Amino acid sequence: MKKDRQTYNQEINRLYRQLGKEIYFDERQEHSFTRKQRKLIKTIKKNIQKIEKLKDRDITVSTEAVILEPEMNDDGFYEYVFCPQCQAGNNPKSTHCIRCNQPL
Repeated sequence: MKKDRQTYNQEINRLYRQLGKEIYFDERQEHSFTRKQRKLIKTIKKNIQKIEKLKDRDITVSTEAVILEPEMNDDGFYEYVFCPQCQAGNNPKSTHCIRCNQPL
């Protein structure tokens, strides 16, 4: 029974997100929105701009990243540090992931 509730809650949350996206994209067609809705749309746009700035900053940081190919240790085994983002195996001396470039 609990699993069913969780499934329904997940579906409701997905539908709320979809409804929000529909309303957000309808804003471009100049429908009349309440002040609260316009404020939410403005906040979403600001957050999208912040994300874009962070992406630019991440690219700048990643150019200084140390990314090394995995190497065999003295016993003939590869030693890995796994990326928390994509789970790729990385050289323990690397500062960023060899696959997704995220900091390790």
